[in-house]
Amino acid sequence: MGKVMKKSMVYLCTAVLLIMVSVTLAGCSKGADTKAGTAPQEGPVVSSYPEKPINWYVGVMAGTSIDTSARKLAVLLEKELGQPITIINIEGGGQNIMYTKVKGEKPDGYTIFSQQSIMPMNYGMGTSDITYKDFDNICSFIASDPALMVRRDSPLKTMDDFIKAAKENPGNVSVGLGSATSPWLTTIDSLHRDLGITVNVVKASKGAVESTQQLLGGHIDTMMNVMTASPGLIESGDVRVLALDADQRHPVYPDIPLFKEYGINDFNHLVTGVSAPKGLPQDVKEKLNKAFAKILQDPGWQEFVNTSLNAEFYLTGDEYDAFLAKEHETKLEGLKKVGLYKRKD
Repeated sequence: MGKVMKKSMVYLCTAVLLIMVSVTLAGCSKGADTKAGTAPQEGPVVSSYPEKPINWYVGVMAGTSIDTSARKLAVLLEKELGQPITIINIEGGGQNIMYTKVKGEKPDGYTIFSQQSIMPMNYGMGTSDITYKDFDNICSFIASDPALMVRRDSPLKTMDDFIKAAKENPGNVSVGLGSATSPWLTTIDSLHRDLGITVNVVKASKGAVESTQQLLGGHIDTMMNVMTASPGLIESGDVRVLALDADQRHPVYPDIPLFKEYGINDFNHLVTGVSAPKGLPQDVKEKLNKAFAKILQDPGWQEFVNTSLNAEFYLTGDEYDAFLAKEHETKLEGLKKVGLYKRKD
């Protein structure tokens, strides 16, 4: 009997020991799996972006329409993302210097920039190899239409006056542009082709601000630029708009005639959007998309769009990429028509 009990106790102790070893091994295995990252996660993974300030690059000087729109959105974006947004202006080269800078930045969401229709102009004229394909394009937000403007005391009171003066004095009536790769170069060609006139094109080296100064100072007769570049001057009457290159008359200034009413077959608006270096993590891109979709509905932004004479133009995702692709091809075709396409490929 004693031997039987002794043997039973041995079996019992052995069983208990085996159970303890099994539990210990299971715990170790679970710990190893967790450490290796194979254990199932509890709940969705939440992106911590952004964890530091974001730089927003603009390729022109402060005070221009591109700059002011970026600054307005930056204030709203700061509130939405909870991090400071710093506007950094890098001028020169038809925005090429800025585009080159941001292309080389890390695609982590802490570098974004304003992109405009001038990018395909730079590419087609051979001053840059950069295209929209080199970036992750988040969304567009405004569109602006070019206009032919004169200063208050100009003898050119109407578009008819401009056409008459250009025909009577071929090459003497000057039209100022903001840069050597201005998107309005093809618009100027439309004036030549459709109206049978020749004008003297004066290309500023420091953007639309310089061109506006040249106009106000009497150094050029007219200026081709978006109305959004001079809303205060237009409202005060210091600058008068002779005609607008748009599909329909402006709701704020319905008395301004359209280019197409004079037989000028050109519709060349300027679209501004926001992009980032290529390779953004998907969660970061989605967060930026959602943030911009929200702030573009802000009443303060919409009031800014109206008072600055812009038009809302929101595209995102595949729609925005498709628009940029079409814009790229359209600009290149325009340059080929006017003999300004310089690429060898």
